Amino acid sequence: MNRLVRTMALLSLAAWATAGAAPLRAAAANDVSDVKSADNSVYEAIATRDATRLGDLLDNDFVLTSTFGEVYDKQKFLSACCTGDSNTRNMSLGASDIQVKTYGTTAVVSARTEMKFMKDNANQQIAWRSLRVYVKSGARWKLVAEQRTSIG
Repeated sequence: MNRLVRTMALLSLAAWATAGAAPLRAAAANDVSDVKSADNSVYEAIATRDATRLGDLLDNDFVLTSTFGEVYDKQKFLSACCTGDSNTRNMSLGASDIQVKTYGTTAVVSARTEMKFMKDNANQQIAWRSLRVYVKSGARWKLVAEQRTSIG
């Protein structure tokens, strides 16, 4: 098995060396697009309170530090996001000013996020800047960490 792994690694290295830089740039562009798609899917799953979908998009080691400094692991976040009756009605949730940087099988996303919702029959709005870290798991990008900072 070890020999097979070494052989595959050498073949991969040889293919990379002969391919030139252009395929690497193309792969990075595809990765950025894939990360943006995964990031958008996370927002959609949160907005629709879809625990199954959101659970598939979060890495098992997921951790979130909220704008209040509270730390959530995957199960605590899924519970807070998607279970029980909600006393709010989400009207919109999305990110803007999105920047994605990929580093092999890791991607860092910085963005401004805004959520508009109805609570106690009143329209409300919150916004935060976030730094999100994705890891590539097989062919899929999964959210592994997020840090939020409130911006008024």
